[in-house]
Amino acid sequence: MAFQTMRGLNVFIADIRACTSKEQQKARVEKELANIRTKFKSSSTLTAYDKKKYVWKILYIYMLGYDVEFGHMEAVGLVSGTKYSEKQVGYLVTSVLLNESNEFLRLVINSMRKDIVSKEQNFQTLALTAVGNLGSKEFAESLAGDVSQLLVSPSSHPSVKKKAALCMLRLYRKNNDIITPESFGDAMGQLLDERDLGILLATLSLLIGLISKNGGYAGYDHCYGKVVRILDRLTSHHEIPNDYTYYGIPSPWLQVKCLEAIGHYPIPEDDPPRRATLEVLGRLLEKNSATGPNINQNNAHHSILFATINLAIKYASASGESGVMQKCLDLLKGFVSYKEANVRYLGLETLSRLSHVPEVLRSTRTHLDAVIDALRDADVSIRRRALDLLYEASDMQNGSAVVEELLAFLPEAEFALREEIALKVAILAERFAPNLSWYVDVTLALVDKAGDFLSDDIWHRSVQVITNHEDLQAYAASKCVELLRGGVAHECAVKVCGYLLGEFGWKLDPAQGGASAKDQFDLLYERFPAASTSAKSLLLSSFMKGLAHEVDAGRSPTSEHGQAVVALLKRYESHTDSELQQRSAEYLALCKRPQAQTSKVLEMMPKFPTKESSLLKRLAEKRGEGDDEDTGTGGVVAPPAVMAAAHAASAPSSSATTVGAVTGGAAADQVADLLGGADLLGEAGGGGGGGAVGGGDLLGGDLLGGGAASPPAAGIPAAAQALISDPLSSKLFLGDSGVLFEDDLIQIGVKLALQRHEVKVALYFGNKSGMDMDGVLCTAEGFPGTSMQTVQYVPSRVEVRRQHQCHIACTLQSASLGPNGETHIGTVMVSYRPVDASGTSRAPMSFSLPFPVYLHKFFMPAPNVSQEQYFGAWRQYSSDTSLTHQKIVHAGKSLTATELNGILSTYKLHACIGYDPNPANAIGCAFAVSASAPQTPVLVRIESDPNNPSVFRVTACSSIGACARAAMQVVSAAMEKAA
Repeated sequence: MAFQTMRGLNVFIADIRACTSKEQQKARVEKELANIRTKFKSSSTLTAYDKKKYVWKILYIYMLGYDVEFGHMEAVGLVSGTKYSEKQVGYLVTSVLLNESNEFLRLVINSMRKDIVSKEQNFQTLALTAVGNLGSKEFAESLAGDVSQLLVSPSSHPSVKKKAALCMLRLYRKNNDIITPESFGDAMGQLLDERDLGILLATLSLLIGLISKNGGYAGYDHCYGKVVRILDRLTSHHEIPNDYTYYGIPSPWLQVKCLEAIGHYPIPEDDPPRRATLEVLGRLLEKNSATGPNINQNNAHHSILFATINLAIKYASASGESGVMQKCLDLLKGFVSYKEANVRYLGLETLSRLSHVPEVLRSTRTHLDAVIDALRDADVSIRRRALDLLYEASDMQNGSAVVEELLAFLPEAEFALREEIALKVAILAERFAPNLSWYVDVTLALVDKAGDFLSDDIWHRSVQVITNHEDLQAYAASKCVELLRGGVAHECAVKVCGYLLGEFGWKLDPAQGGASAKDQFDLLYERFPAASTSAKSLLLSSFMKGLAHEVDAGRSPTSEHGQAVVALLKRYESHTDSELQQRSAEYLALCKRPQAQTSKVLEMMPKFPTKESSLLKRLAEKRGEGDDEDTGTGGVVAPPAVMAAAHAASAPSSSATTVGAVTGGAAADQVADLLGGADLLGEAGGGGGGGAVGGGDLLGGDLLGGGAASPPAAGIPAAAQALISDPLSSKLFLGDSGVLFEDDLIQIGVKLALQRHEVKVALYFGNKSGMDMDGVLCTAEGFPGTSMQTVQYVPSRVEVRRQHQCHIACTLQSASLGPNGETHIGTVMVSYRPVDASGTSRAPMSFSLPFPVYLHKFFMPAPNVSQEQYFGAWRQYSSDTSLTHQKIVHAGKSLTATELNGILSTYKLHACIGYDPNPANAIGCAFAVSASAPQTPVLVRIESDPNNPSVFRVTACSSIGACARAAMQVVSAAMEKAA
């Protein structure tokens, strides 16, 4: 790019580099933009040289991160120029400033077609490069035929053919109908006969794109042998130009492409082609297994080696080639303990992904020590892969050892990994329990160690298992007593113990050394005052069940025990919490009923119906597999026959003692009228209250859900739980600074600095308590489509009445956010432990908050969208329900069109005044800016109800559904706030 002759451009760049502050740079840029705008207005006097110079300046300003809202037409005009220098500038700036959905691109389709069909090689490459970057479905329909002719023409230059192949791949991804096996199969075969390695590399990329669509190798079957011959040529180093040799390795990129293409074909049924492929794979294993001192050469060897191993194991397992299989397994075992972290990661990931192959699974089980060592690797990604592999490799022989290792690792694992560890420990303990008592021991140890990171599904599941095994119930109750006597127990452990003792505590006979009902009550009551509302509700039911079961077992409860329970119920009969108040009142009323009726209400839970564990579904969801059932392949679904062979060794035999598959849950029938009647405890119980008491379920509903939402766990403030449940309730949803979270102990404030698709977040941690805070940790985790980096960490100790900062940099890569429809871009995990003046640590606090940046913060007003363009896009997007979101807003008062336009402008939506035929309505337009899509259109329309001026309908649509949802939510919230 000949900048040297453009003196004005060189001077501008020098001025920018000489700026000493951001403000000075901004002022210089604004001055230059104003000058360029003035020049463009008098475009009739501009020479081609001036247009090129000013467009180069616009591109440079855009690359500095400033918004450029004009100059697009001038860039598009240069594409139609007759000189190479003009086209070069036009194509480059158009490719950078515009995206495939931009309306301006329609203006250059004809110019691009002229350049593609021209005989000028430089013009062809410029046009093909631009189409490869910007091609849309409309481009595919208009240009696919011309690009295809260039690709297959024998007179096309190699550089043109390479670009044409990649351009066809882009267009095919936009419109699959432009290439069919009938019309292109023979041409693909001819392209694979090319000797130029650059053309082959681009052609193989196109072939992989074609055959990877739903097993679409049909029609390209003849290409299989040609790809194998290309790979054979590379492995034998036959006729490989020096330009394509990388550290002595013949075109490693082409070798990997060939291996990937072969992997998309089924294994040939005929022996000769299968043997030929295995022979080539064997040579690749031999040539690339050795490493040297040069890291770049090693990286190339390893890239080929891992691709070869994936393919070789597939072929060797189908062909019975034990030699090739053993070579692959030996290499993978070495990679697990390799000195370089990247290779260790790939080794673990490959073993986990191929664990559905029986030989791989058996080999992994014989070398579990190396995998267990990887659990404590310094790299968190390696620890994750080691955890996945341990889970996949567990069986009846090693399952208990793996569970014990994971339990030992749990307290030292990072917070982001603990929930997954707890889930996998629970599944493995149930699947490979050597005996039932071991399962109970592991479950209670897990509940005690995992604490806040244990989901309710896990302890619900253990309750179901114990309920369905009568011979396990007394043992479980005795272990609960031991756990409570051991000292401090997490609230989750208190819930489990409360449930089990309420149901089965009566099976502990004091005459045989078991804890009496009064002892059980005392142990649970010690934890009652500090428990959450949900835990207190469960414990109240447990106390009542304990009394009822004692009577049913023929053991009269002591008057002290009964009086303590009644006193507790009376105290909570007038509690401010409606759930506690209602339970207490109903239980007091129940005490007056006849014993037979009371026993019926408080009888034991029935056995749960047998069905698949919900934990497997939860694990599949964590892996991102949706509702697919867990296959045990680390995310790769293997054929059923392969899965059956792989897990034959790990399937429990009929004689083994296993927990079994039980789940579900049905509460006992509810009893309606419980007021009045005899006194169960022999004393007045106090009346009041009404309604129904659930039969046997201490959780107040179905164990597996379908009832009330899960309550906050211990150590999680209610305000934090409320924010996670409703992130839009945060004050920062409509503002850029403020308080994110505050309670009696801590205040977390936020300031945001936004620029296009990037944001810098400053979190201010203020210690409001009278104690120091130790172990302070703040980590941010973004949803897919974002990248987050902590620039400045908060100190691990925050003294009394002191404030410290944590700085986090976040980049929005894609506007398609959120695993469950969230419009915030991630979560912030906060943990700390108060320490009193004597140095004694109090109960740790750990909770999550929505990351205080929402998708609408990345909106940019779009003032240059015409009325025709707006409604054209509106008709296109609003026809798709997944791209449209709508809400009826009851504002509480009438809002004028001026007020509505002001709301749109406040939240970065350009108010398109006069576009809507109804003057009482308002229309807004913006671009959502991300790294991958600089201009994603977002359209909003606010319609007023002529019969009720305080009711409005807010409709938003966009090419990305998440952007439409974000626009609808922020406009609705702003209207409700304005009212």
